[in-house]
Amino acid sequence: MSGKYLNAFLHSNYIKKYFELNATGSGMRYTLSMDTLNNIPVLIPSLKIQKRIGGIFSDIDCKISLNRAINHNLPTLDRSLKAVEVRHAA
Repeated sequence: MSGKYLNAFLHSNYIKKYFELNATGSGMRYTLSMDTLNNIPVLIPSLKIQKRIGGIFSDIDCKISLNRAINHNLPTLDRSLKAVEVRHAA
């Protein structure tokens, strides 16, 4: 099984709903039994399709990380541009 596919599958709404429907507890503390974990209905397409799906989601995750890094650096870039504008105005 492709690790990237499994990661994407375990983060899917499908599996989140499965956990939600099989969790026990109340308030903010829920648990999943070992039986529930051992019986997760994993959808297993061919390895070729798993790799394709996993690759797509992995690429998206990389782009999201890059976008977050760019957004994190925007305030620094903005301050640098303002400093340059001040020097040109003087």
